[in-house]
Amino acid sequence: MSLANMMCVPCEVGAPVATSEEIKKYMSDLTLWKLTEDSKKIKRDYEFSGFSDAVSFINKVAAVAESQGHHPDLCLHDFKYVEVELWTHKIGGLHRNDFVMAAKLDQLV
Repeated sequence: MSLANMMCVPCEVGAPVATSEEIKKYMSDLTLWKLTEDSKKIKRDYEFSGFSDAVSFINKVAAVAESQGHHPDLCLHDFKYVEVELWTHKIGGLHRNDFVMAAKLDQLV
């Protein structure tokens, strides 16, 4: 099953972070996402034609995040770029949910 077709599952404090093997596997499905140097977060910049399209994307991200119960950090910059950063705050690192959300967000564009 593809990441985009999966659902985020509730994650509790103390849940294990993704292993390096899991991260490598999940990242191979997310071609435009980058792993941070500390391997605790994934990031992607989305480029749009203008401010309105970027804000529209943010609103779509909000709807998906609410439906999945998993919320990314968002930054609108240079009027047409939206940086998305995903990590699981409760465990201080990456979980499968982060990769599921990334795949779902990629489907919005």
